[in-house]
Amino acid sequence: MRSLDLCALCESDLPDIGRHCNICSEPFSNPQADDPDVSSLICGNCLKGKTLFSHARIPYLYQAPIDHLLISFKFKGDLVAGKVLGELLSQHTEKCIKHGLIAPDMIIPVPLHWRRRFGRGFNQAHELAISLSKRLNIPVNDKLVLRKTYTRAQHHLNREQRLHNLRNAFAVNSSARIEQIEGKSFAIVDDVLTTGSTANAIAKLLIDNGAVRVVVWAVARAALEN
Repeated sequence: MRSLDLCALCESDLPDIGRHCNICSEPFSNPQADDPDVSSLICGNCLKGKTLFSHARIPYLYQAPIDHLLISFKFKGDLVAGKVLGELLSQHTEKCIKHGLIAPDMIIPVPLHWRRRFGRGFNQAHELAISLSKRLNIPVNDKLVLRKTYTRAQHHLNREQRLHNLRNAFAVNSSARIEQIEGKSFAIVDDVLTTGSTANAIAKLLIDNGAVRVVVWAVARAALEN
């Protein structure tokens, strides 16, 4: 029985991520045609050690119709689109776990500053995290990591601007206990991954506080020039 509110034809049009970096999931536009081992593909940034999370698992490219669904969900409050996206991400992640991906101890949705959440009415990452939690039976903690500063929207910025924009943007909740992080593994959940700046900032925060492993789960991967 199909659980998606999406017809089979539309589902067949979803833009699969294709060949990508095995760590950050950056899509390769021109992979080596004679490279038989997809698992060996690693992008330049990850080779340079710039990626702090262990890996990202992302099913789609940020292209039509996924981009339209994400925009409708994120900026127009279309929770039906959000439900579809949550199911798509949950199905993909469940399949990865069945094929050997180690499930984390906890899911952390990328937090919104209270001003942006007030204006939007919800946190899209939290809605996706709830879908994952229900499907995978992994708890969500949206209080552990806080967004302490109000920053410019990331999608308008280049890589260097994103890094500067997120400097000291996140913090561990002062009421959190050390045992909530130390020795635990986490999945950071977001709607779209572009440069990975946000995920890296949160991963560093968790690792600095004793996390043993941090991964990223997102619906779509945007090309870096976006």
